[in-house]
Amino acid sequence: MSHPVSEISRFLWAVVWCLAASTTCAAQSLSVSPSWLSFSYQIGGGIPTPQNLTVSTTSGTTTFSVQVITSPPGWISVSPTSGTTPSSLTVAINPSGLVAGQYRATLQFASPTQSVYRTVSVDLAVTAPPPSFTIEPTSLSFVYAVGGAVPEPQKINLSSSTPLQFIVWSLPAWVTVSPYPSGLSPGTLSVSVNPTLRAPATYTGSFTIEAAFGTGSDRLRRTVAVTLTVLAGPPPPALTAVVNAASFQPGRHRGKKI
Repeated sequence: MSHPVSEISRFLWAVVWCLAASTTCAAQSLSVSPSWLSFSYQIGGGIPTPQNLTVSTTSGTTTFSVQVITSPPGWISVSPTSGTTPSSLTVAINPSGLVAGQYRATLQFASPTQSVYRTVSVDLAVTAPPPSFTIEPTSLSFVYAVGGAVPEPQKINLSSSTPLQFIVWSLPAWVTVSPYPSGLSPGTLSVSVNPTLRAPATYTGSFTIEAAFGTGSDRLRRTVAVTLTVLAGPPPPALTAVVNAASFQPGRHRGKKI
């Protein structure tokens, strides 16, 4: 908080300046727009785009200066830091070295035409990078012959850099998964198909695995494609041996004499 004596001194100085310039102080009121700026930055991501401020007076021109008040220092800069109205200023963010959290700075504008400051609040939200979340494989294929055995379940491996709660949704009617509807990553997901009562054809579908992180409102989504081919009949018997003339062994078969 400013000392009362310094505030009185600034007021008297402003009065003297106005009189010397033959200017009406009320007509030289300093204005800064907008009065609030907001930036967001995700660690490891791109630097936020700079934003602009406009400094003006109700009439005529006046000089001004800008002071940046923040802790820790160094993450915000203003250019230029002084000038004559009307002017446009650029506010830039350098979040290097900042940890996840909320940061606030105050830009304090001073002018000899007035005894009080004009202030602009600047907020910066720094968020941690999202955790890694991968699934393998991302597509599954099943084959079923009518009258044959139902295909064995297949596994999907889920991995993540931190433990994540996930949910499964948008399942095709002929697909089931376990665990369902939710589970934990790292882990595995068992995927089965129910091809009974389905006509011979090829069926395609997909489902979504969605993991929550951060405050719970952030989501990581992965999609699994599933193909089911239904054949018209049971599969042909497996071929176990081939017998031809080259495999004939003498003495194992004798014909009758005529």
